[in-house]
Amino acid sequence: MNSNEMRSLFAFNDWANARLLTDSRMLTHEQLTSDTQTSFGSILGTFVHIYWAEWLWLQRWKGDSPRRRFTTDEFDGLDAVQAQWRDVEEQRGLFLDSLTDQQLRRRISYENFQGERWEYTLIHAMQHTANHSTYHRGQIAALLRQKGIPVRSTDFLMYYDELGQP
Repeated sequence: MNSNEMRSLFAFNDWANARLLTDSRMLTHEQLTSDTQTSFGSILGTFVHIYWAEWLWLQRWKGDSPRRRFTTDEFDGLDAVQAQWRDVEEQRGLFLDSLTDQQLRRRISYENFQGERWEYTLIHAMQHTANHSTYHRGQIAALLRQKGIPVRSTDFLMYYDELGQP
């Protein structure tokens, strides 16, 4: 994967996040915040987790090791999450704009919440971030369908079909 392909991957990621956020607006506040017996408690909690992880990894790519976790209590709904998420997308966009193929191969290190030091190539850390978001979007899509909400596809190739690219 090269830097142009990485920019495309995160353009897709932003598109898929926005698409699922839009589909989720059909939920009532109670449906959005009710306990789903999943890892992050609710659909809103899962969105907060995706947003937080994208923020966290962007900081790690830049050389920081934040110790802050976002909680669902900090957000009263999807608008609040999306407003903060836009800032992460803008910051990530600036990061991606200056990204080179050579930088993708450099190793980054960070300290996790347990104080352990980890090191990966930037390319693997970035791929992990996009994959993580995809995984949790799938969870949200399943929860929406269980509630009778129609969910549009967020498949990678669907993104390219909508762009009109082969």
